[in-house]
Amino acid sequence: MVAKKATKGLQTKVESITVRINPKMKYGLELLSRKQHRTISAVVEWAIDNALRDPKSGFINESAYYDRVSGKESNFLLDVLWHVNEVERFIQLVFREELGLLTYEEEILWETIKDNAIYWLVTDRGETLSWNIKSSDNLNLPAIKNDWTKLLEVSKGQVMRQELRHTHWAEQKSGGEYTTTNPKHIDVPF
Repeated sequence: MVAKKATKGLQTKVESITVRINPKMKYGLELLSRKQHRTISAVVEWAIDNALRDPKSGFINESAYYDRVSGKESNFLLDVLWHVNEVERFIQLVFREELGLLTYEEEILWETIKDNAIYWLVTDRGETLSWNIKSSDNLNLPAIKNDWTKLLEVSKGQVMRQELRHTHWAEQKSGGEYTTTNPKHIDVPF
């Protein structure tokens, strides 16, 4: 369920979540909200923000993270990963594979994108097409955004990946270089 709240003339989207906590923690939360003169929701948001900014959380880094979308740097990982567009958030996350934060469905989604030439800026080498998956600069973001709903269905097992449009699946993978037969050079028997 999504609610909206107004802040100084701007509409800010807020997400609603349900959390189960024991009665003692709930009472502690109520006392903390009284002490801080905040709503319980504001206290929960404050606590999550503080937890994320704790150096032990892994979301703070002494050296800055680079945000490929805005070109900015931040030592707070959430500032770099967050984007209002779900596709952009996903791309930011997959190119930080060292974090190991992808879910199983996101791993399937990423494998589907990596394996399909339509989602990459490809090099036409005559009989083959090739693409390099090591840089987000090589992604065809408009194609991914266009197919996002269908890609999510593939990752959840609701549809087969062959149902995606214009599929040219990788036939060879070597490091970050993927190749497939160029459809222009396929001999069609008559």
